[in-house]
Amino acid sequence: MSEFIVSEVLSKNILDGDHFILEVSHKDTQAYPGQFYMIRSWGDFPVLARPISVFDKKEDSVFFFIRKKGEGTRLLYDLKVGEKLYLNGPLGNGYNKCDEFLAIGAGMGFASIHFAIRKFALDCVYGISDSSALFDFNKIEKVKICTEDGSHGFCGNLIEYLKENYDSSKYKGIIACGPDVFLDLLLKFAEEKKINIKLSYEERMGCGFGLCMSCKKEINGNSYHLCKDGPVIDIEFS
Repeated sequence: MSEFIVSEVLSKNILDGDHFILEVSHKDTQAYPGQFYMIRSWGDFPVLARPISVFDKKEDSVFFFIRKKGEGTRLLYDLKVGEKLYLNGPLGNGYNKCDEFLAIGAGMGFASIHFAIRKFALDCVYGISDSSALFDFNKIEKVKICTEDGSHGFCGNLIEYLKENYDSSKYKGIIACGPDVFLDLLLKFAEEKKINIKLSYEERMGCGFGLCMSCKKEINGNSYHLCKDGPVIDIEFS
């Protein structure tokens, strides 16, 4: 159930100069893998809150894995333990019925799938450009790494990895999050191989409820408002 709450920063883990994990308070949170919150820690500017995927949760707290990219995420980066922020969530549709799926995170898309990996004990493939973008989260056991430059793990991109390694007898489908260009390629791969997929799309959002229409997107010939129809879109090919 979605709630508007005043929250507090409980812990902050700086991974590097741009990436960090915030743990914030939300008593009895009902957050589910793949859902998101609209978050802000400021007053009038920036105008909009920021949609951030649920990275993990405890009974009374939620974790967010965030990249400092613009003014809003810079303000979140600058928060200190004990300071206040404002949450609206959890929102959207998550990764439902994904037992025995393979989880794929492309870059920051890992933030969306992490909670599902832990909850459903999924195998995971994490794709990054090079090993400098590799973080040790100390929580994931069944993860394989792909680097495009070959500096760690499989040498190549995620689609190349899937072409060589995806086992349809082992997995019921794929859940994934990442840049649109990757998801478009994954969609084509899944259609060719008749694989059911659950794709989480990253998009700017204004309200989080489907009222402002800012997150309207065409996917596989259908139109969606990602904040309420997604962000996870189920597409069946098998």
